[in-house]
Amino acid sequence: MPTRYWGAAQDAISERRRLELLEARYDPLTFRRLDALAISPGGAGVSPGMAGGAGVSPGMAGWSCLEVGAGAGSVARFLAERVGPAGRVVATDLDPRFLGAGDRLPSNVEVRRHDILADPLEEAAFDLVHCRALLCHLDEPVQALTRMAAALRPGGWLLIEDADYITLEAACPDHPLTPIWDRAAEGLIRAMVFDGVVDPRLGRRLPDFLATLGLDRQGHEGTVRIHQGATPSAEFLRHSLHACRHRLENAVVFGDRELEAMLAALRDPSFSFVDSISYAAWGRHGAVQPQE
Repeated sequence: MPTRYWGAAQDAISERRRLELLEARYDPLTFRRLDALAISPGGAGVSPGMAGGAGVSPGMAGWSCLEVGAGAGSVARFLAERVGPAGRVVATDLDPRFLGAGDRLPSNVEVRRHDILADPLEEAAFDLVHCRALLCHLDEPVQALTRMAAALRPGGWLLIEDADYITLEAACPDHPLTPIWDRAAEGLIRAMVFDGVVDPRLGRRLPDFLATLGLDRQGHEGTVRIHQGATPSAEFLRHSLHACRHRLENAVVFGDRELEAMLAALRDPSFSFVDSISYAAWGRHGAVQPQE
């Protein structure tokens, strides 16, 4: 099945660094959202946070979690700590080379090379399925989500996260780099849409995608932050621009001048920019089965 993912073509050192910067950019948001689902060493229950409702007594076994598109593994390690020795985490990726050897991951994490659009996946097997910055690379995101939803046990949660770059603008109108940054950012988004590098507007579609799956207790949120140049978030964008540069070479609206202007701004700590919207959507698979 087709995918837009271009990271597998990068050398290992550069791509590992880019994924680690992505973790620094998004982990605080992701971990807050996962904690709101009340993941614990007991069985899956109803979250008193963003899920709402009263708690459910845990089962004897721990949570079983599926992390799709696990990248460099920070979310898999976070989940492994939350579920404890009685739980398990399956971390999948089309390119799992950055998940590391066993000494980098807890013993309750299983790593799989896996294509969510094509490879077999257990059904009704997981209390939590999560993906982040994955769907924007797929030509068939709803198909991927349908397979993720089918992997949920009754009472299990699906949490999906992705970005929308509509807000990628300079934060300070008086900064000398603001005019060229805003022109370059607009050209970059148009070039990504034209070339299909990623879908830069996918984040806003997450609630509608989720609505097609028939899950209960659905919710969503979007978070926007402002960052300065020379921060991890700026470095992530800089590494990503370098990594997909060859895909944008033929874009009329985004050339070398625009690229160099954005790279210069991202290295400048006096420059600040509005980051993409980090969207999240979540839902629960039906009612929790009665405890024996």
